[in-house]
Amino acid sequence: LCLFEEMPEAKLGVNNVAYNALLNSAQICNSKLGGYIFRFGYLPMLSSAAVFGEVEIDLHALSEGAAELALRWWLSTTVTTLVTRSEKKLMFTIITGYGKSRGAEQRGDVRAAVFEMMKNFNLEPQTTANPGTFVLTLGKNDLQGLHRASAVFRG
Repeated sequence: LCLFEEMPEAKLGVNNVAYNALLNSAQICNSKLGGYIFRFGYLPMLSSAAVFGEVEIDLHALSEGAAELALRWWLSTTVTTLVTRSEKKLMFTIITGYGKSRGAEQRGDVRAAVFEMMKNFNLEPQTTANPGTFVLTLGKNDLQGLHRASAVFRG
């Protein structure tokens, strides 16, 4: 965290690689600090990169921690709003990739991390014919899980 803070002073740009590395720390990713860093630092960069759609999110270029925070933010904002307003269940697509472009030295698994996180919030991701994609079908009865996903962004 200290190195990240000193990057601008050292004339090093804070970019996607820096945010992915920082947010991949479990202590940061799962804390209010991670939520704060994501919302006020990385989110503006991701928003301009077309990561977030109304019914689709593309996480395949993110680290595990950054992908979890991006998914939590999207679920707690865009998805919650759509589900709250709808009388029927809605389908959402989550693109994680399936690791084809991951180098041999890279150990992260965005697909597994995102799948496990959704299960922890009692959301039921469904696999598709595309191994790099999940589908979530959500209705009003899923709002509690969506609310739990937003905990790192509150307070």
